[in-house]
Amino acid sequence: MSDEKENAKQIFPGAMYECVRCGTRVTGEELAKLPEPTCANCGYRAFRKVRRPGIKNLKGQ
Repeated sequence: MSDEKENAKQIFPGAMYECVRCGTRVTGEELAKLPEPTCANCGYRAFRKVRRPGIKNLKGQ
């Protein structure tokens, strides 16, 4: 039970995650509900955090 709570703390609730293999997007809440964070389509266990649209990189002067 404590392992599930630790996994939920590591995942940010408002963020979007994307499967590295197939590109399926999942919210942080959906990943936190799963006992082991795996992709629903392909079963792969590697996710990357997706940037929100509108975030721009600015050049430093």
